[in-house]
Amino acid sequence: HQGTSLVFGYTIYNAALNKTTRVPKLTTQTLIFRGAEKIYSSEAVPVETADQTDLQRIATGARLQLGPVLTPGEYVLQIVVDDQIGKRSATQWAQFEVVR
Repeated sequence: HQGTSLVFGYTIYNAALNKTTRVPKLTTQTLIFRGAEKIYSSEAVPVETADQTDLQRIATGARLQLGPVLTPGEYVLQIVVDDQIGKRSATQWAQFEVVR
């Protein structure tokens, strides 16, 4: 519903690990599109891995407030993860609908 929070989670698989610290260096960015128009784009933020038990399967997620700019309709949530050690990125999309 418009004005509520969108909560989502995802898993990052097979991140490259630093040879010395054995810890990955990942950033994630969240974007929202309505059709071809970008409605929202977060800054790239580091992925916290301190409490992860399996660094080859890193569980993470976020919460976004569905503010008034997100009028009722269909949207696409895009997550971009950059692996700064492995020099690669991954992108995933999910559709959602905002209703009154």
